Amino acid sequence: TDLNGNIYIGLRNAGILKKSQGVWTHISTASTGGQLPSDAIYKLHHDSQTGIWIGHGAGVSNQTTNGFVNYLFNSSNGFPQRTITSLSTDIQSIYIGTDTGLYVYNINTGNAINFNSLNSILPSDSIKCLFKDQTGGIWIGTDLGYSILKAGVLTNYSLQGTSISQANINDIIVTPFDTILMSNNYGLIRRINNSHVWLDSLYFLKLNISFCGT
Repeated sequence: TDLNGNIYIGLRNAGILKKSQGVWTHISTASTGGQLPSDAIYKLHHDSQTGIWIGHGAGVSNQTTNGFVNYLFNSSNGFPQRTITSLSTDIQSIYIGTDTGLYVYNINTGNAINFNSLNSILPSDSIKCLFKDQTGGIWIGTDLGYSILKAGVLTNYSLQGTSISQANINDIIVTPFDTILMSNNYGLIRRINNSHVWLDSLYFLKLNISFCGT
């Protein structure tokens, strides 16, 4: 959703459905006269400052009031064609998660930098999710743990040696109170200081909190 309450649904090979004031419209390459360069939609992202961002089969697009601004795959500027798994943005960069690491695309220069497990401390090339916190840090969830990219510097957080047996991070958020919550295939994880806690039924039972479903 955007700030106006409009709902956007990305379709794998059929563009985007948008619901505005109860009316559904179809956004596609055809309906935009080619402004949206691909109907293969992989990821949607909303930024409160810059609007709706779309990861698709030809690269990344930003929907503005004047149409679409496109940032297309181009190997010569460090942005080769990849399947986009996650997106985040700030004023000058697009953060693009793929199955070959994280690409940071500089909007001003048109060049991209790739962080992967060979050239950095990123624990895996398989990026599952991205989240921008209130300080501008980009949290990166992978299938082997998680990291944060801040001011161009990566910090890695390993789950090896902890009580978390499955390190695949499907999603991650940081609340305004600096609480870090993550999900994987087995439930929710909360990072408290430097430790990790399963937020499962046993955790809530110890707190004398009951719930009836998930």
